[in-house]
Amino acid sequence: MKKQFDKWVDDRTKDLFQTEKFEAIGKGDDYVFQALVFAGNASEQLSLATTVLESLNEVPNKLKTELKSIQQQLHDFKDKLRGVDKN
Repeated sequence: MKKQFDKWVDDRTKDLFQTEKFEAIGKGDDYVFQALVFAGNASEQLSLATTVLESLNEVPNKLKTELKSIQQQLHDFKDKLRGVDKN
């Protein structure tokens, strides 16, 4: 039973972190690259949330502005991460 559970955990981990996809493009050990990909995905999702909320009057402008600020912070983070030496 433990082996089955361990295999399940391993499979879920590979799915979550898209291990095989990164290995296929030679980036299996490039964790900075992987983090940039995941941060890019998060940025895309935040953009969708911003678009959905943009025209809703029931959502206070303060919250909309806060979400845009988070997007900018994530963008700034990605720029800083790109400058990290991978060696």
